[in-house]
Amino acid sequence: DALPIFTTIDILGLKRINDLYGHEIGDAVIEFVKKEAQALTKAEPKNALFVKGVVGDIYLLHLDYDEAKLKSMIESLASRINGNVTIGGRSVEIECVIAGLKIEAYRDLSEMDIRRILDYLTSEAKRQKERVKLVFDLGEKRRILAISNKRFSDLLFVKKSLKERRIRAVYQPIFELSGGRLAAVEALARIEAEEKLIAAGIFIDTIYELGMATEMDMQMLDIVKIEKTKISELTDTLFINAAAQSFMQLPYRKKLKETVEHFAPEVKVVVEITEQSLLETIEMIQKIKQRCVVTFAADDFGTGFTSLKTVVDLAEEGLIEYIKIDGMLVRDIADSERYRKVVEMIAMMGKRLDLGIIAEYIENNRIETILKRMQVDYGQGYLFCYPDIIENLLIRYA
Repeated sequence: DALPIFTTIDILGLKRINDLYGHEIGDAVIEFVKKEAQALTKAEPKNALFVKGVVGDIYLLHLDYDEAKLKSMIESLASRINGNVTIGGRSVEIECVIAGLKIEAYRDLSEMDIRRILDYLTSEAKRQKERVKLVFDLGEKRRILAISNKRFSDLLFVKKSLKERRIRAVYQPIFELSGGRLAAVEALARIEAEEKLIAAGIFIDTIYELGMATEMDMQMLDIVKIEKTKISELTDTLFINAAAQSFMQLPYRKKLKETVEHFAPEVKVVVEITEQSLLETIEMIQKIKQRCVVTFAADDFGTGFTSLKTVVDLAEEGLIEYIKIDGMLVRDIADSERYRKVVEMIAMMGKRLDLGIIAEYIENNRIETILKRMQVDYGQGYLFCYPDIIENLLIRYA
């Protein structure tokens, strides 16, 4: 049963280490992991091969090892290359993932198949916060390959869609809960495929995985600028979404400024940024606010890590004017007393800070009634209106 077993070591957070400690320390971390991996192969040089790839990638090939022995060896290696290690006189936190699979005797897997399976195993280990992911069973490998092939297909589809600029915008109205007036619309990204619009929830993780969130955000700015006249006929407030990384890119910041100026003074542009991303980009948001008359909203609020002091500081500086309560909280307030208390607390805090409070995911009248009692300002959800193209919303509401 002894067949070749191929493993790869992925050092996580190398960029963070380079940024914090410098590239010399980063290189020393790679060297440390490399030596530990080499020690594993040197013990039995006839049965193991060590290969160092580019950008810190490390590969191991083991021959004539049974599964239990190799698993024990790999887990021992993982324990040595994870945790705090003194490098260059500094204590550095190292985090590595080891992924591996058995290569079947009749070469049922191509080189690309192996790459995709290892990539999937590494991603799953990161997601599940595990150090080692090994697969020896042929059926499991085929199951993973089917998943990874679909994932690869999705990556190609999304990348091609962005390259061909097939991003489209739909808009979901935001209503005043007290009187029912349409107060704003939120622009939402879709991908056009075969005369259908694919919702963002299906492809957004892939966009982030590709590192193309900023490209999508910039295309959305171009679209809303083109549709400015129609938007202004419907409302005087437009909400748009942006990834934290977009604020770090000068081309995006320039395009955002141009968009805000293009809409002024008829339409106020409000940029939604998630609660956690606010913490990561406060300094950049402050700079943007100084140079551009733009308003920000804390999106998905209530389930992240923002402290109350941070919210107070952001509100006092005028960096945020709205809080959008996380839809996961709103959706269950009719059945959960705990969620009701959290939402009510957020609503009360918003009132005290003079912030507009928006509840998402309002799907039935019970939820709407509870939110009205809490004096939540605005509501958004399928109870009122599904996202739609601007032309249809004009027919319905203008």
